[in-house]
Amino acid sequence: MQEKILVTGGAGFIGTHTVIELIQAGHQVVVVDNLVNSNRKSLEVVERITGVEVPFYEADIRDTDTLRDIFKQEEPTGVIHFAGLKLSVNLPVFLLPTMTTISLELLVF
Repeated sequence: MQEKILVTGGAGFIGTHTVIELIQAGHQVVVVDNLVNSNRKSLEVVERITGVEVPFYEADIRDTDTLRDIFKQEEPTGVIHFAGLKLSVNLPVFLLPTMTTISLELLVF
């Protein structure tokens, strides 16, 4: 069965490599990224490599209404959560409220 996987942070370095692997494994992929730490052009490279157009939503996962709309529209069967802010590496406690109120509520991992 072909799964539809939503990848948050899918336009970043790790995200794009994961998207390529998922597509090559036969999965449908949807990317959500706010492009703060990445670039839309990276997904164009993914599309050239795979020959598959990747549905892309420029959105921040902290925008719960938009994220809910994306989930309703795309109905993914799985989620890989790579979205993050560079600050989270240096001051993870600062982002704990965001991680617990947003990510865990909508993105169970």
